[in-house]
Amino acid sequence: MHALESLASCDREELSQRLRLVNMLLARLERLREIGPARDRALDDEITPLGQRVADALRDRSRSDAQLRNLRRMWEEIEISRFAPKLPRAFPASERRLEQLLDEFARD
Repeated sequence: MHALESLASCDREELSQRLRLVNMLLARLERLREIGPARDRALDDEITPLGQRVADALRDRSRSDAQLRNLRRMWEEIEISRFAPKLPRAFPASERRLEQLLDEFARD
């Protein structure tokens, strides 16, 4: 029931983003047939270290909800661009921009 309560409390923008993530997962499954599991795993391995940095930064409770949401969204856009490159981007996102954002988090 917790997952449904979580969805019920989402605003329209958050629900839209969750739908984008579901579409990314569906596209990733479709693409898996084309590129194979080894290439999919390689893509995942390439971004895992960055994902771990994001996960660590998201646990920082001294950040505002907006800062944490921006960081999470940037990470999600990178995942979408890697695993479902045909899906349109919600905004420009790159690993370089994400790393800059993470560096800012680390400096503050």
